[in-house]
Amino acid sequence: MNTKVGTVLIAAIVVALIFATTMPVGAYIQRGGYFNNASASAGGGNITSVDFTSTGGNTTKWQGYYGIIISNGISLKSGSDAMIEWGMGWNNSTTAGYVLATTNSSIPDWVGLTNVTCAEIDDVWSFGVLDGDSATNTFNNSNSTQVTIGGINHTAGSTTNAYTLNGSQGTNYTWETSAFRHSGAVSAGNYDSFVFVGVNDESRNDTAFNDNLADYQMLVPVNATGQTYNFYVELN
Repeated sequence: MNTKVGTVLIAAIVVALIFATTMPVGAYIQRGGYFNNASASAGGGNITSVDFTSTGGNTTKWQGYYGIIISNGISLKSGSDAMIEWGMGWNNSTTAGYVLATTNSSIPDWVGLTNVTCAEIDDVWSFGVLDGDSATNTFNNSNSTQVTIGGINHTAGSTTNAYTLNGSQGTNYTWETSAFRHSGAVSAGNYDSFVFVGVNDESRNDTAFNDNLADYQMLVPVNATGQTYNFYVELN
């Protein structure tokens, strides 16, 4: 009696190991390997504990950008010859600025921007809602951020902002990305209607994720084959 039970248990364990090895599902599928490879000897009458430790994985859904914003001021000139110049350029210690990223190759209509939801981003980029790195689990801070683009004020909803880490790491999420889109139907693959806004660090007293000085740091979603983003800068 006990032998038969043991045989059934071993068979179940072996089948489970084969299934886990050949048919990983859900969050455990990761390009490059999310878990360390493991092997175990199987013999009749044995019961073996097999533990798995995640090695961590790099997301395939998001691209990060960061950098410095440099403005040389406003002038009236022909070629390199200026008739008049105004100031020394954008003062990032006292005024806000934004970096805007969109897959749209044409200049978007900045006036017609509206709020988005995490579910819309997941739908358009075909992200699994239950994935740990879905938009639902990324654009989920509670800050309602207002940005001024083209002289028009836009307020991102409380669930369409994402924070990323500064150079201190830990829980210091100080860099913000807000998501907007143009009005109209939302459908898978309709990427061009979305605009992602990196809100600059106005006081320039923070660092990017790698401790380098930066004026902005932001996230954008990427489809399975990769995408090209076009950038615009709004300096207030």
